Amino acid sequence: MQHRTITALMGLALVGLLAPAAAADGFGFSFGKKSKSRGFSFHYSSGSFYAPGFHVPSAPRAWVPAHYETRHERVFVAGRTETVWVEPRFEVRMDSCGRPFKHWISSGHHQVIHHPGHYETRPVNVWVPGHWQVRACN
Repeated sequence: MQHRTITALMGLALVGLLAPAAAADGFGFSFGKKSKSRGFSFHYSSGSFYAPGFHVPSAPRAWVPAHYETRHERVFVAGRTETVWVEPRFEVRMDSCGRPFKHWISSGHHQVIHHPGHYETRPVNVWVPGHWQVRACN
């Protein structure tokens, strides 16, 4: 008789272990006999257990919809090369009779100017997906 009871209890325990977790997430079984040396107890739970009437308060949350956000990022702007036209240079001089005339100093030419790279802070639009945000409690 005792062997059949233990076999039945082990079968129930095995079924409880292999059963899919329900919304309550748990299985319990106990067996006892009013004697000092004999007793059996089994309990299985696959999730957290809350006692009836016990409530775990959660922080208030608010849904933030998806949006574009302007952020300022420091970026490196590469140096550039610029070609400029330098006008020809003339100078006004006086001849031996005191009359002014133009004297040619240098001809016109192109000059290449190198501007070095530098860092700047630029606004950048970034897509932020919708998400839950925990609000601070006041």
